[in-house]
Amino acid sequence: MKIVLHIDRVVLDGLAVAGTDGPRLRRALARELTRLLADGGVAQGLSAGTVLPHIQAPRLSYAKREKPDALGAKIAQAVHAGIGKPR
Repeated sequence: MKIVLHIDRVVLDGLAVAGTDGPRLRRALARELTRLLADGGVAQGLSAGTVLPHIQAPRLSYAKREKPDALGAKIAQAVHAGIGKPR
């Protein structure tokens, strides 16, 4: 199965990400979300193709000085909770 996902924007309310950390965070998010979707696929109802104007992801817990790679992975897991196949 081929999955094509376009994320226009990720809103991180209350979280300041330094400009230099943005690319690392995006790469980590893409890497982890790719892994999660490859392992489990997408939720039923999304596999036929659809456009979602937004998803509701669970709240994140993170340390104040979370590394961009770890934070990107956590964001990917939250996104996956909104679109991935339940485990």
